[in-house]
Amino acid sequence: MNIFRLFNTTADLYRKTVEKTWGDGSTEIMKPSYTGAHIRDGFLHAPSISNEHDYGWNLQSDNFPCRISSEKPREASVGATEFAEADGVVYVESDFDIQRGDEVRDGTKRYEVLGVRDPSVPNSHREVIVRIENRGRN
Repeated sequence: MNIFRLFNTTADLYRKTVEKTWGDGSTEIMKPSYTGAHIRDGFLHAPSISNEHDYGWNLQSDNFPCRISSEKPREASVGATEFAEADGVVYVESDFDIQRGDEVRDGTKRYEVLGVRDPSVPNSHREVIVRIENRGRN
């Protein structure tokens, strides 16, 4: 089953990464963990709050073919801030590298990747569960 003909747009994929500088002067780009702890040379290293500013979004893939499907937005608010929120699915190729925590950007819209699932038909495509949030003015 080939669904690539249904891909009707392109988008960019961003991944939040951190650049760590080690005691020997070497640097390493890595995906931050939710706790900030990481393994290096077989040892667990605790997070450093001073490195928080090094976190940033890095472009992983630009103009990748996909299909974006979203539900009708729901009104939501937190305090005085009102926004519209919707969940959706981004369909991508079966071998496309995308992970929970990534961000898909389509023009001015940003989609937070909540999860990735492979359908029952192997190697046909991947379904990326996303949340889009459009913020209004306070």
